[in-house]
Amino acid sequence: MSDSSFIPGTLAGLHLDMPGSRPKEDARAWNVYMTELREGDLDGKRFAYLAEMGEPTVLHIEDLAEAELYNGGLQAVDVTEPESVLRFVNKFGIPSSAMYQGTMRLEWFRRRNETNIRTYVPILTDEVNPINTHLIDLDSPESLEEELDGHLRGNMPHVLSERAREIEMDNPNVVGAVSLAEVVQTIRALQLATALPAAFSYFSRNGGTGEDLIEYMKTPRYVAQPGPAYFLHADGPIVNGCRLDTFERCIERSEQLRDQVAHARKRGINVEAGFSIALAEGLWKCANSALRFLSESDYSYRSTAFLWEDDNASDPNPFARLLGKNRDQLPDFSAFGSVGEAIIEQYLIVFTDEKPFRRCENCGRIFKKYREEGFWKNIRETRFCRRSCNVSFNQKNKPN
Repeated sequence: MSDSSFIPGTLAGLHLDMPGSRPKEDARAWNVYMTELREGDLDGKRFAYLAEMGEPTVLHIEDLAEAELYNGGLQAVDVTEPESVLRFVNKFGIPSSAMYQGTMRLEWFRRRNETNIRTYVPILTDEVNPINTHLIDLDSPESLEEELDGHLRGNMPHVLSERAREIEMDNPNVVGAVSLAEVVQTIRALQLATALPAAFSYFSRNGGTGEDLIEYMKTPRYVAQPGPAYFLHADGPIVNGCRLDTFERCIERSEQLRDQVAHARKRGINVEAGFSIALAEGLWKCANSALRFLSESDYSYRSTAFLWEDDNASDPNPFARLLGKNRDQLPDFSAFGSVGEAIIEQYLIVFTDEKPFRRCENCGRIFKKYREEGFWKNIRETRFCRRSCNVSFNQKNKPN
């Protein structure tokens, strides 16, 4: 975890597990449809979902105007505002969940009416995720659960997507359907899973503290604020029970921490220094969890090794269950990716590049690639994260 250069209270000496970089040719194209918000119900409870219509536009990773979409357009999404989510989806496509076979289920539904394609049967139980591809649980630790409404707990985002597809199954005008909860969960997890390791890498290299990192993560200009604080909760004897934050804000929110602090102070313990160490180590664990989530999601998006042949076990038709394997073919799930996959592809390639993260001299954003720089170009060291920051800095510093 650390080495002899570790100074209590700072991030120096805390090293992240470097994810494996991906070959550039692995980035797959994906389809973008015109999408609208609709409402359905499950067991008498209303929920929102997105319905895709019309002919698709095909996007490639090189079509993205931002070389770090995860650092710009993605962070502009307010997941608590459906219209904000809808604007992102209509521009970049639906980021289906990697926590289950989200992209494959959606692609299967899109092609449900093609000749010789196996019948699409919605799965409205916890078995919607028959194979666990993630060791990282988005619902953990327990202190995060207070921020999650019922639609974001457990497999509910995926079940709601399956219910949306059941509702639209016979509507020829609807190409695809995904629950708003699934899209919100995916976008929010990507927002924080990409921002946290990058910021951690920068501050650990430049002598920053855990509180420096917290203040960066709490700045709306750099990181979207609304929504669950995935990867910002940690288990531990000091920092558990609430979102990782500064000492003052944590002690204000946590009665348990206040009691621990009071007892420690009576013994003459420097509680502020101890909290700084616990905060730094908590952020180190969270940043590594975020990287692992991204790597596992990348695998989940790309793998087709799922138990599709077993789906007839839940088929309502007794003849299908009796005769066994459904011999109709499945769609070619290798043909297209998704915007979620593209964002992770972008991030992993940038993160694993040997050049260090740096801060824009104008706006203070942590970045590696110039925003308007072509994605496949080699990273060049610049003082500004984008053209407008370069112009703004020069205007502010122009001699009178």
